[in-house]
Amino acid sequence: MTTFDTEVILVDDHTLFRSGMRELLQNSGYTSVREFSSGEEFLMDMYRKNGFPVTIVRPSHTYDERSVPLLPS
Repeated sequence: MTTFDTEVILVDDHTLFRSGMRELLQNSGYTSVREFSSGEEFLMDMYRKNGFPVTIVRPSHTYDERSVPLLPS
């Protein structure tokens, strides 16, 4: 089977959907699949790992401005 080094990031609030997609992708040869239950969780993970000089977030009905630091403290 061909494998793919491309990292796939799944962001969805439904655990069953994420696990099904993860299995489908891994069975298709994708070796790096990460899951997040919300856009905010994904952004915080990326922010912690990489830091961002500028972060622009489109607010949604679930967005909480305290969950994602938009400006340095």
